[in-house]
Amino acid sequence: SVMATAGLVLAGTLSAEMLPQNKRAQVLYPTKMVVSRPLRDIPPPVVKATAAHEVANKTTPLRPAEPGTSANIQTTPGVPNTPDPLGGWQGLKSSDNETILGTGLMPPDTQGDIGKDHYIQWINSLFAIWDKSGTKVYPVQPGPAAVAGNVIWTDLGGRCASDNSGDPITLWDPLAERWVMSQFGVDASPFYQCVAVSTTSDPTGTWNLYAYVWPNNRFPDYPKLGVWTDGYYITTNDFNFSVNPPTYMGITAGAFERDKMLAGLPAGFIYFQTSGEREYSVLPADLDGITAPPAGAPGLIGEFQDKDWIGTTNDQMWVFELKLDWTNPGNSTFGVGATHDPNYAIDITDVSANCSGRDCVPQGSSSQKVDDIDFRIMHRLAYRNLGSSQALVASMTVGAGGRAGVWWGEFQEQGAGWTLRQDGVYAPADSDHRWMPSVAMDTNGNIMLGYSASSTTIFPSVRYVGRLAGDPLGQMGDEKIMVVGAAAQTGGNRWGDYSMMSVDPTDDCTFWYTQEYIAVGGSFTWQTWIGSTKFPSCSSGPSGVIEGYVKSTAGGAAIAGASVQIGASYSTTTNASGFYQITVPVGTYDVTATKFGYDSASQLGQVITEGGTTAVPDILLTPVGTYAIDGFVTAAVHNWPLWARIEVRQAGTLVHTVYTSPWNGYYEIPELPNGFTYDFTVHSMYQGYQDEVRPVTIAAGDQVQSFSLLPASGNPAYAC
Repeated sequence: SVMATAGLVLAGTLSAEMLPQNKRAQVLYPTKMVVSRPLRDIPPPVVKATAAHEVANKTTPLRPAEPGTSANIQTTPGVPNTPDPLGGWQGLKSSDNETILGTGLMPPDTQGDIGKDHYIQWINSLFAIWDKSGTKVYPVQPGPAAVAGNVIWTDLGGRCASDNSGDPITLWDPLAERWVMSQFGVDASPFYQCVAVSTTSDPTGTWNLYAYVWPNNRFPDYPKLGVWTDGYYITTNDFNFSVNPPTYMGITAGAFERDKMLAGLPAGFIYFQTSGEREYSVLPADLDGITAPPAGAPGLIGEFQDKDWIGTTNDQMWVFELKLDWTNPGNSTFGVGATHDPNYAIDITDVSANCSGRDCVPQGSSSQKVDDIDFRIMHRLAYRNLGSSQALVASMTVGAGGRAGVWWGEFQEQGAGWTLRQDGVYAPADSDHRWMPSVAMDTNGNIMLGYSASSTTIFPSVRYVGRLAGDPLGQMGDEKIMVVGAAAQTGGNRWGDYSMMSVDPTDDCTFWYTQEYIAVGGSFTWQTWIGSTKFPSCSSGPSGVIEGYVKSTAGGAAIAGASVQIGASYSTTTNASGFYQITVPVGTYDVTATKFGYDSASQLGQVITEGGTTAVPDILLTPVGTYAIDGFVTAAVHNWPLWARIEVRQAGTLVHTVYTSPWNGYYEIPELPNGFTYDFTVHSMYQGYQDEVRPVTIAAGDQVQSFSLLPASGNPAYAC
């Protein structure tokens, strides 16, 4: 059942302190952004050796997990449709950390994604890039197995370049054919979230780099990202690190300004922060496939809620809509009402936890057990637009009668809101534990579920199971093995913290899975695997390539960095030669190019045919011309000069910053493109003055714009 909430009624299990604070959306901007050199040209940073260590698992005691047996357990294999592995290779391993960084870490935070031509795997605290055959292309071989995660932010400098703190995420943006990589920088306060967006589909090329200070000095643990049309969405579990031990504060849910990041411009971050214990480990939906969500569809955030936490009859999956307004960020909304209740509270199978502690899953005959991180939905919350309906698939570890099993669920939206289509708990009647899952759906609606598997007689291995869209609801097929473990981990119980199932964008059918396993026993000796599989019956929808050039009417010069919009949903950016290329579904599209300082221009009615390449006639942009602005900034009434910072924004994007002379208050901006309205924000560098914001329209001429700043309350110069 589904309850679309206009104000969710919660029973008395949650105190007032556990409910979210009433807060409107907030917005902040990066402390710095740059476009990097090609990644292939950046030398690895110098690192210093540190002691091998286990990263503590941060959680909240107010969401107790009582071990038990879940309902709806599938104890026998379903229809035997699960395909065999197509291939795979060993990914990065613990000894790579020790060789390259001089330290060992657990858990590895195993994750990675597949793009047009490459696979990127990023673990704690290294990444590497392969082609699809498994040949490593970065770092160049022969050479080190990987590079430190923070190498990508080298040209940005600051904390994102110096901190290599981990909790990495790698995503492919299928609508723009770009890579998105992120990790936090939390070696000291203030805490940072570092974001990188590739400028092309080649991850060894240049990147747009961003550094954001996490708001309100919260420690942003377990960050998870998702690709959507209007933003790169992010969620974190926030902790107060000013006390020992750290205490849980609530979540942050928000989004980075995707179109600005794709263009290499300063990008806003709209966010909500809750307080209290009601929300924990929420996940943003992450888009698979080249069929975009319906126009205007809000971003989605999912969360598991046990009935004992919220006082309901059934366990539930909560789905929140995060509606962004980049023009007026304060109008953005998260969920329903002032307390951010879920838009949909969807009953699911009644599930129980597997373990109340951290030593949970056996590893063969070893006395060391490992953590299963149960009772929270795991990376990713995968979204797909199937045309006739929208789908979300989710998974988590649950209890299956004294061992770990995997809950999985499919949710659908057919025009009347999100509902449960099917779910189940996969735990065949053997002695094996199955945990640390990740799930995804291909273009035909088939589902693949990957996980770790172990028991008192089996060492940690990598397995998966699948189902075709037409198989009986709530049933997975027959289990297959990607790689067999041969030993146990010692020296700590941390496992995971996550794994990742993704779908190849070139056929929208091939699943790629990366997961931890143990091949050689010992302390800090984990390995990872990267493997693929595909349902033979899967066929992708018709698509084609669209390409062309953007040039200037002034001599036909190539325009690099122009934004190219293909229809309502697809976008890309021109390279240094003014060239663009992207794969889109069959159809007819208007293609529009824009670049600051030029008038926009379009080529209409471009027809994309299946398997074909449509060469768009050159899009010619006309320079709009520029004019100068100058003036003075002074103190109201007294008229003395003020040293001030003037920020100039156009449509919310910072395009110029200038400082006045502290001697006479004069400033000059030699060139601003004609025909635009800009917001000038004037801020005194001396305390005691109010900011002034003024719209200024450039219209075929130089201008004088002077500002007289009013005093702030308590300014002693205005006491008389």
